[in-house]
Amino acid sequence: MESEQTQLLDEAAVTFAALGMLLYQEPTPERTALLIDEDFFAGVPFADDDPQTAQGLTLLKRWTDEARELDLIGVTSELKREWLRLLVGFGEPLAPPWAAYYFEKDPVIFGSKTLEVRSWYTRYGLELERKYHEPDDHLGLMLQFLALLITRESEAHKADDLGEVARLMQEQHDFFEAALLPWVPHWQTLVAAEAKSLFYAGLALLIEGALRTYMLRF
Repeated sequence: MESEQTQLLDEAAVTFAALGMLLYQEPTPERTALLIDEDFFAGVPFADDDPQTAQGLTLLKRWTDEARELDLIGVTSELKREWLRLLVGFGEPLAPPWAAYYFEKDPVIFGSKTLEVRSWYTRYGLELERKYHEPDDHLGLMLQFLALLITRESEAHKADDLGEVARLMQEQHDFFEAALLPWVPHWQTLVAAEAKSLFYAGLALLIEGALRTYMLRF
């Protein structure tokens, strides 16, 4: 029987994996339709007690309600323009999603922080297919890696492997403290200042709030 603890972990893993993919992947009509038709943001856990997370969800629910009344291709095109403008850039993105940009003296991608994050992935046997062409420290990828650590902790709980549970909890804490906490709030502020879409303004609030709320368990 699934315990309350493992249920929380499983929900958190699904949430962070999905948020990571939304940030990392180019919007398509198929993905946009799923968000709207399945009312995706109505089921995000651990949001009720955090004002910032709740605010992000409010914006995303408003976006969902408005998008439901509009043409899907038009909605997707708007999302894609925002994704490119904020996160990919026509030159330099307005809210770069790479950790190294916020750590280096002269903002860059593929900096020392990229290699540090890559070392985390390597310890778990992970490697990007295009690791020399795209930075490992993209926030979308990092959220998916956090989801992997959470999933493994859930599996350790189910196996009653308390030593592995403790190790994975420490890994999550250390990854958050070293690789996410120092820059995600700055990134969220940039998105808030530059976003023209309720979707990305809400998504950034939700990501920062969900990370902070989840990590309170440590």
